[in-house]
Parts: sequence; structure tokens; C-alpha cells
Amino acid sequence: MNGLLERFLKQFKFYCIEANEEEEFYVCFTGKNTMLAISGKYEYDEKSGDDELYYDFYKETFYKNYPNKPTIYGEHLDCEQIKTRVEKYFKNREKYLKNKKEGKELSQF
Repeated sequence: MNGLLERFLKQFKFYCIEANEEEEFYVCFTGKNTMLAISGKYEYDEKSGDDELYYDFYKETFYKNYPNKPTIYGEHLDCEQIKTRVEKYFKNREKYLKNKKEGKELSQF
């Protein structure tokens, strides 16, 4: 398990629900029907000769009478890339929520 990444993700309310020698899985519930997920899988890196963790970052929205709607925010990202992408997501979300509260046009996001 990547302790540095886990500490980083905890500040955004992500929780590790699976961590073993093959994969890691983190979730963050952002609404009644919405969760963010980060799925990490180990892959052999021929360059370094080691197993490296690569992450997918996505949002899953669960609808009662409709199919679930995933939104992909990043695929096959290394540790630094996933941190950057998560920070960017939450900055954009904060801006979106602020403008929504103020009644501003949302189409620019």
C-alpha cells in the first residue's frame, strides 16, 4: 500500500477499501448518488524491472431507474499524476459549487 498516497487522499475524504499485493481501491462519496473512485493496479514495468502502481480515476453516479453513469477523469496514471488530477478535480468542483451557489452561468465548466 502506498502510505503517502493514502495520506494525501484522506485530506479529500477518500477511504481505502481494498489494498493487497495486486491492487488498491479508494472511494469518496460526494453526494447522495455519487462517488469518486481510484483504482490502482500493479503492472510490470520493463524499464525499471519492478512492479509499478497505475491508477484510474473516475466518478460513478448511481440512478434508481437508469443505468449507472461513469465519468472517467484519468486512466493509467502514476502516483504523482493521480495526485495532480485529484487536486485539479477538487479545485474545479469548488469553483463549480461556488458559482452554482451564486447563480452564475455553469456552462463554462
